[in-house]
Amino acid sequence: RKEKGNTYKVVNEMMREVSIRGVDTELLHLSDFKINYCNACFLCLTEGSCPQKDDVAFIQDKILASDGIVFGSPTYLLQVSAQAKAFLDRCCFWTHRPPLIGKYFVAVATTAVTGEKGVSAYLRDVFRIFGARPIGELGARLGFEDTSIEQGKIFNKVIELANDLIR
Repeated sequence: RKEKGNTYKVVNEMMREVSIRGVDTELLHLSDFKINYCNACFLCLTEGSCPQKDDVAFIQDKILASDGIVFGSPTYLLQVSAQAKAFLDRCCFWTHRPPLIGKYFVAVATTAVTGEKGVSAYLRDVFRIFGARPIGELGARLGFEDTSIEQGKIFNKVIELANDLIR
């Protein structure tokens, strides 16, 4: 839902906090890209790259070029969004050759009802397997199109994680 969604609002606020401290940021919406499903051909493992022609390699290159990663997903039926799952599945070869060693990671999961803690833990664990160093996670329970993220515990956690990411 891009700018209308709570995940965007939380991640964007974290990026704003990081950028006002002089760090360059870039936000990618997975929904803006063509991401095919993994078809388990294993060519990523045997040949070193995926034969599918879509935007996954571009997104992977952006991640590989970064020093820190904030990966956010709304919680849909106790799991990441379909776009996030499709992308992460396409990165499965990173579990065998972890390219994110030396990169810092923050997981963000939002929900209106439940499951945010499990989703943020899932993201943390996946990126840890990819080699990244998790420095924190945020599972945020917000109402549908909540406007209150600027206040309270969620906002304080965003600032804390932004500071940790910079450090």
